Amino acid sequence: MALRPLRSALEGWRPTAGVPADPLTSIAIAWPSIVGARVAENSAPLELRGETLHVVTRSSAWSQQLQFLSATVLERVATLGLGPRVDGVRFKVGSLRAAAHGPVGVAAESR
Repeated sequence: MALRPLRSALEGWRPTAGVPADPLTSIAIAWPSIVGARVAENSAPLELRGETLHVVTRSSAWSQQLQFLSATVLERVATLGLGPRVDGVRFKVGSLRAAAHGPVGVAAESR
């Protein structure tokens, strides 16, 4: 295999339109539109475990507020048209700084 210049390797490449392949990344990108800007500043999607979305919040008050909004969150996540079904949401207090480095990922169903 011969090496070729990067320019020629990238000539035919075009980014694909649509949602990212990782459903958690799609949720994280859409999070402000799912929950609203103010709530998004105080919470972040952390991981998908099976069909449950785990969300980290800044405080127990934010967890409780989001718990009241969980049906709306599920409905809005469903409208994203992602592959896996999300039918539950769990909230926990934690560091938003860790969540800001990107979502943890899609966890294995065996967890």
